[in-house]
Amino acid sequence: MLLLGPFAVAVGALALRRVRTRGTRGRRLAVTALVVGAVETLLAAVAVVVLAVTLAGLRDLPTALDGPRDAHPAQVVPGHCLAGLPPDGAVRRVQLVPCDEPHAAEAVSTYAFAPGAAWPGQAEAARAVAASCRLGDADRAAGRTAVAWAPTRAAWLLADRTGLCLLTG
Repeated sequence: MLLLGPFAVAVGALALRRVRTRGTRGRRLAVTALVVGAVETLLAAVAVVVLAVTLAGLRDLPTALDGPRDAHPAQVVPGHCLAGLPPDGAVRRVQLVPCDEPHAAEAVSTYAFAPGAAWPGQAEAARAVAASCRLGDADRAAGRTAVAWAPTRAAWLLADRTGLCLLTG
């Protein structure tokens, strides 16, 4: 798909040159090919840049942090501590802090859906992840509660099929 834009620009330029030199019809079609090809090339370039920036932002983070750090939810793994919990709903960014500093929650486990599984729906995904969160007696006695983060449909379509269990308190 990425080569169709430049191809349309090249064909449009070639056709425009032939229309001028031979005096034949087709100028509008040649100009249309140039414009559509240029727009498609520009959109493809923007998409590549956005994808590169997104993937660069999703690199693995160490669990031992030396200070606060913003992260995408897909970067949070067991051993990370969160400064605060975002409100319910889709989580865009979180702030990780060293676990020896005050924190609102700690990631303790993950739940992996089957790689080829069909989207179960948000409620079922949340239920499956929540069922995997296990609180020990010591956690209950300390007043901790489990919070489950399930993948959204958008994340699922991008092959993110991992849920996360966090302990608060």
